[in-house]
Amino acid sequence: MAKALEISFPDVTCFPRSYWAMQGTPPHFPTFGGTRTLDVAIAGAGYLGLWTALLLKRQAPHLEIAVLEAQGIADGPSGRNGGLAEGFWGKLPLLESAFGTDEALTIALAGDECAATIRALSRNYPDTGIEDGPLGFVANHDWQCAAVASRFAAIERIADQGNAERAGPEKLSRLFPPGRFVDGILYPAAFSIQPAALVRALATEAAKAGVEIHERSAIVLARLGDGADIVLKGGAIRARHFVQATGAWTSHLPFFKNRLTNFSSHICLTEPIPGLLDVAWPGRKPFYDARPFINYLRVTKDQRVMAGSGSGSPSFRNRITVSDFRILPYGSGRGAPSMHSFPEARMSRSIHAGAGRSTSPVTGCRSWGPFPMAHTILEPASRGMVSFRPA
Repeated sequence: MAKALEISFPDVTCFPRSYWAMQGTPPHFPTFGGTRTLDVAIAGAGYLGLWTALLLKRQAPHLEIAVLEAQGIADGPSGRNGGLAEGFWGKLPLLESAFGTDEALTIALAGDECAATIRALSRNYPDTGIEDGPLGFVANHDWQCAAVASRFAAIERIADQGNAERAGPEKLSRLFPPGRFVDGILYPAAFSIQPAALVRALATEAAKAGVEIHERSAIVLARLGDGADIVLKGGAIRARHFVQATGAWTSHLPFFKNRLTNFSSHICLTEPIPGLLDVAWPGRKPFYDARPFINYLRVTKDQRVMAGSGSGSPSFRNRITVSDFRILPYGSGRGAPSMHSFPEARMSRSIHAGAGRSTSPVTGCRSWGPFPMAHTILEPASRGMVSFRPA
């Protein structure tokens, strides 16, 4: 008989809330207490955990499913990202090199299906605040144009289905801060969303379907063998199946610790500047630039400019601490997002909205987006996890 795998969970209950999570009125779910037997227990009420619970319940309504969240709904990484739903068309060169042409196209088309699912869900939850694209991938220097050209060539060669459009300076100026960009790609199907509101919508929808959701129900220990024995701060669960959907915290597991690393990223917001935006960014469409580490800008519903960056630092031994989520004045600390593409923001008061951790492959330490999986919001089945090649 195989030896049971024992997983100790770190304390994740004391991190400050994000800007997104502080907007609106969140739903409230009870803290778990007592002893239960379930079919499926899911650790983590982010995108991965909630999508998994909702889809399982729709496919098998008889299953007893519980989602256990250590913090409040939307307090974790899914409520800390940039809220840019790009899909995978911009990732085609990377996907092709990793999985081959046919599989890369399959993944990109699956991303479109995910986008349609998110849009359908959001129709019943106006707080999610979907804003249609396009989203731009732009070059503001000639040396960045090669990255734009190679990415667009891959999209044309593999897909050729109108999922991207090459744009020159004139069109870019109508959508983004005028006079800044020399070349770019537009993703017309992309959109922006309030990420914490999407988490809350998912939680509400899952609860309506009959999924148990428990906030502030931190798991202390899970023993996995013939089923799962789960010890919580307030009780215990015996489950036939266990799903760990804990994003960056997954990297502390023995199987992943030599394959993944935690990578910090940051978001900064200005105060509301509607008048300045009317002059300096009338198109108000989101974009990110062609530098190696993702730097993106978008406009929020309350007319703030949000800048995000994936250019933070890796953690030591994959540890995650409160300092990884510290709130700092803009410009202090490592990895602060750049406003270089919208210098007018310096005329306003900057409010730093915090930081977070994402998981990235160790080899090359490539950042996949600001905050955990920010630009792969269309990948609910893989939220917080990164594909990698085994060592």
